Amino acid sequence: MSNEAVLNELDLSASEWKDTYDDGGERACRRGRHRRKFRTSCDIWFFDDAGGAVGHCPAQARNLSERGLGLLVRRLIHLGSPIEIRIGLRDCPATYLGGLVVHCRYATNGFYEVGIALQVRDKQPVFSKDPAWAISHIPWIQKALRSLALQSRASKNQRLNH
Repeated sequence: MSNEAVLNELDLSASEWKDTYDDGGERACRRGRHRRKFRTSCDIWFFDDAGGAVGHCPAQARNLSERGLGLLVRRLIHLGSPIEIRIGLRDCPATYLGGLVVHCRYATNGFYEVGIALQVRDKQPVFSKDPAWAISHIPWIQKALRSLALQSRASKNQRLNH
């Protein structure tokens, strides 16, 4: 199944559940922010673990809101992971977006639907060019990696105790 087919399937299923009605019978969306369809190929970088290893893979942008971006990727990315997205649109310089993974679920056929809470936009890479510098200088990345390290330790302790 192609990226486009998966995106169309996800859009169809989302349209079936996102529309609700308020007390006055008016149509209302359950989401806090309106999303616009935004489909383009992109590249993503993410911290593979709390220790600072950076992974990279291609992705497909799905939708965009005032504070977030939806992606389709071929791998699981842990909640809370810092992520960098490079978007290159025709006749425009690349834009780099940085954010945190707030949603990741298996969609279909090896694809995962990933929701990103955006933190920053820049013309330069956020952390992919120099992860060590980013870890020591960017507060939202520091906080996210500390949280991931705590989750990882708690998970290991839980496995050891059972």
